[in-house]
Amino acid sequence: MEHLHTLTGAYSVDAAASGDGWIAAALVMPDLDAEMMTVVGRGVCEAMPDVTVEQWRDALIAQPRTLVLIDGHGDGIEVTQIAQAERIDGPAVCADAVAWTQREGDRWAVCLWRDGEVSAISTERMVSQPSVSLDGDRAIVAWAQGSEVRFADWDSGKTGATEGRNPRLAGGWVIVERVAGPRSTLVAVEVATGREVALPAPDDLNFNPSPAIDPADGSLWVAWESARALGYDVMVGAHRELNLWRMPTDGDAFEPAPGTCRGRLAVPRQAFLDATPHNLTPIRPRLLFGEDVRTAASAPRLAYRRFRFYGTKGFGWDTWLMRFADGAWTEPVRITEHAGPPDAGYAVVALGRTAAGWKPAPQEAPAPQEAPAPQEELLVAAPVCDQQATRTFAEEAAGVAKPRGTDAAHSHRVELHRMAADEALGEPGYPPAKQAPYVIWPSVHGLTAEPLRPEGAPDDLQLVWADLHAHSAYSKCMSANDGLPEDVLRLQRDTLGCRVLTLTEHVEYMSSPEFTHVLDRVEFEAGESCVPLYAVEWAQQPAHHTNFYAAEREVFEHLRAIMLANHDLREVYPAVQAELPEGSVVAIRHFHGYVREPYGTTGSRVTETHDRQIEWAMEAMQTRGNMMVEPPAGMPLFPSNFLNAGARIGIVGGSDHSRPGRPNRFCLTGLWLRELTGAGVLEAIHARRTCGMANGKVALWAEMNGEPMGSEPMGSEVRADGPVRIRVSASSPFGLRRACLIRDGELLPWVELDGRSATLELTDEPNPGDHWYCVTVEANSALAEAPVMAHASPFFVTE
Repeated sequence: MEHLHTLTGAYSVDAAASGDGWIAAALVMPDLDAEMMTVVGRGVCEAMPDVTVEQWRDALIAQPRTLVLIDGHGDGIEVTQIAQAERIDGPAVCADAVAWTQREGDRWAVCLWRDGEVSAISTERMVSQPSVSLDGDRAIVAWAQGSEVRFADWDSGKTGATEGRNPRLAGGWVIVERVAGPRSTLVAVEVATGREVALPAPDDLNFNPSPAIDPADGSLWVAWESARALGYDVMVGAHRELNLWRMPTDGDAFEPAPGTCRGRLAVPRQAFLDATPHNLTPIRPRLLFGEDVRTAASAPRLAYRRFRFYGTKGFGWDTWLMRFADGAWTEPVRITEHAGPPDAGYAVVALGRTAAGWKPAPQEAPAPQEAPAPQEELLVAAPVCDQQATRTFAEEAAGVAKPRGTDAAHSHRVELHRMAADEALGEPGYPPAKQAPYVIWPSVHGLTAEPLRPEGAPDDLQLVWADLHAHSAYSKCMSANDGLPEDVLRLQRDTLGCRVLTLTEHVEYMSSPEFTHVLDRVEFEAGESCVPLYAVEWAQQPAHHTNFYAAEREVFEHLRAIMLANHDLREVYPAVQAELPEGSVVAIRHFHGYVREPYGTTGSRVTETHDRQIEWAMEAMQTRGNMMVEPPAGMPLFPSNFLNAGARIGIVGGSDHSRPGRPNRFCLTGLWLRELTGAGVLEAIHARRTCGMANGKVALWAEMNGEPMGSEPMGSEVRADGPVRIRVSASSPFGLRRACLIRDGELLPWVELDGRSATLELTDEPNPGDHWYCVTVEANSALAEAPVMAHASPFFVTE
């Protein structure tokens, strides 16, 4: 293996063979945290001596993306910047062409670099997921735009479109993903004619295609990733299959590729134990054709990425390679020395035959050295980074008792090396005691069923859904199976029917390039049909873990600087109020966190940390349990304890992580919106027009004494003379079970319900004084063992 080049600060890369060598293109996002700040604790930063926090913050907000070309021709390597913009998605590389999408101001563009020049198609609409190929001498570019995939013959200007997303080009074909709720299929579309050929659908989800043209006969091969329907829980990266099919040049259907089992590749199934079992799943396949030097025939190779387990809360993915030889696929071998981010672009390129390692003998040598037999060489271009596990295997074996804090990835870079096609690095390995059985969770269908609109809900409000507490692999909690950002957002959008998409990664566990990358993915996955809500989780002192949200990205990037530059929740809130526009940020804490007295989660003064200017709601529903009804042992009813202390807050639901044995599989927030925008989401949370629920959907609307939920200003009460009467209208696609009121944290008697919808009146005669009431509904779900429980935001009553 020969190291060719390292591009510091690069995050994603693609590469291809060119006429006189190879070219690669890389997306560069320097780590401004490392350049301008020093880490003094778990993600808590302080400015370097010659840098102010304000300089660091402003640099974060204004940081552009840069696209760099790496040209490997002859014995030299030339690096050139070819683009810089506010947003860049890509790159995609083919032969002598590089494609990407970018945004400047309110304009987007699809861009192509070829022969040293850049040309572009400009649009006001968001464009993403670029791909490029050559069909003869024609350069073809494809991209996603709204619910369509668009493609263009760049030289002739001829354009076309088809339904789908995530396009991948090979020759004159574009492979697109088509989504129907929780299922997705792949379709090959011939660019010149529009002819469509469906690929088989061995699983509910079929995605991340990687096509290639066999140079020997022109047949189209497609590899892709597939999975069962999501929804059993939020561990969306727990299982993957790799598939490989081919279509002959004159064919009209795909057939299983040679050496596969009905089109499926036999990738070893391995799992490990880290608190609970986790699977080592193959992701992100890349198909390529090389040469079998023994027969001079073209030979397919398949690369993929896989998590590297090297210690508790480690982070990093290796590149693995399988070769087709002698009619069978070889066992996969590792071909990258260093691990890197899971969903950043990478490439494996066949460079052809070379006499690897051979050099002419020196002039003074008595006889020339014999050259080794020619062999095929590969170029491997991979994004890598460094990250320290909280406790490595060696430390654990040595009895190190206290793990260090979770470490952000750092030293992001792209490494390029050249290697023989049959060369391999060893299996990283992990101790026998850490091995676990590979478990495939059942698939669940029907989660997307929508409840009927509740009776009495105002016509000017629309009910939309969001999971306000979601983590991907970048949170570094259960990286192997938490899934990639697009996997988590796919669950939210396609399976759970969410119109508001968000990820609440641990802010103190992420470098600035990781942070930027995740926010970009939320925007691209939201597209034009959903609303991106910017969010992170902050897990510092003195009490609860708390999620922060903003509707504007610039506000949110400023917020990140505030959270990392301040070391205590009681420092963060005043800084937010002083530096950011009023109402632009909401903080939503959840029940767990630090238990240290007196401000800990079980402390006598914990409710004193509440800030009514920023904390408009709290998370009552989570996979760990229903905190208002039955919190984990030793924990108080939450947020009932804050409501009893006078906090005027709404109720939301968010999943967090899922582990086996927890009572809930996923959690949602129902938002009654006046407008489907980020600002509209914050307004609904502020007005308490929210409901938190677990394991499914209940559409819930409530009115008290003629006053609808959310109608009163924050902090005001409804005056009641006599019995409290709350009119409830609820619906569930799987049938309602029962409903009740929670008064001041006490669960009042249940009322049995039947059918998919119901309207009823719940009453109570409280003692004089101030009270709060929460409407609670239980319903059936698609998860037989886990019923739906939903809480509406409370009414506040003066009796």
